[in-house]
Amino acid sequence: MIAKQLDTTLPPAVREKAIAAAINLLAKARRERENKVEIEKTERGYNVTCHISGGDMDLMNFMLHVPDLSQAQMVKTHFHDSPETVYRMLLALVTGNSDMAAGILKESGN
Repeated sequence: MIAKQLDTTLPPAVREKAIAAAINLLAKARRERENKVEIEKTERGYNVTCHISGGDMDLMNFMLHVPDLSQAQMVKTHFHDSPETVYRMLLALVTGNSDMAAGILKESGN
């Protein structure tokens, strides 16, 4: 009932923005559920392990050591923003495909 009321009472522009925001939140939740990040405290900082999923299997795992929790959280956040870009870039770098790596950087605006 509430959904029907909102559908008819909200202006189209507001409704479109609300739908886009909901879709983005669902996509973010899915990326975080499928691509896990573990943060483990060590004697000298934190190990951040990122898991890149290909649906029903792990495509890649990598671990970074960072000196503090703030950086560990930053790695987690940025990884979850675009795990597919991380995967493509790592693949390009470890296969020596500099053209692919340059293209990925160009796409992301960096």
